Amino acid sequence: MKIKAFTLIELLVVVAIIGILAAVGVTTFTGFQEKAKISATKANHKTIVKFMTSEIMKCSLGDSNLNLLKSNGNATSVSCNPSSVNTITLGSRFVDHFRGAGFTNPFNIEDQNGTVYATSGNSPWKGQTRIVNAGGTKIQIVTKYTGNDGQWGGNTNEVLIDEIIDDR
Repeated sequence: MKIKAFTLIELLVVVAIIGILAAVGVTTFTGFQEKAKISATKANHKTIVKFMTSEIMKCSLGDSNLNLLKSNGNATSVSCNPSSVNTITLGSRFVDHFRGAGFTNPFNIEDQNGTVYATSGNSPWKGQTRIVNAGGTKIQIVTKYTGNDGQWGGNTNEVLIDEIIDDR
């Protein structure tokens, strides 16, 4: 009776092929992860811009208060009256709202405060969105989605920038 089995050479060839496929797969998977994080960061930016635009529009259409969240997730009411809440303060309230809503940095990079929030009032780190007053009644929204992991250094190729007019 003849026993059929694989030779040592055949087994080594199969192991080498599996190793090559695994090496290619790992590098490809890493590229997919990076692209997914960039897409998530860009999606956060669009969501933030749309939400802020619609909330400011509610004030323009006659609402007296906005229902936002504090950074701890509790509800808060923010006055639509610009003499009570100026554009600078309103931007800060939106930063807190998105923190309270659970928006986190898709890159999971800690900022200078050791947090991984998706919003900031400072220059954004990769994966973060800065919401600040841009002078007068403009609120600027800057999201860093590429480049080094640190703070944005002013390279406009690394960010998405939108401005909203606070016309309350």
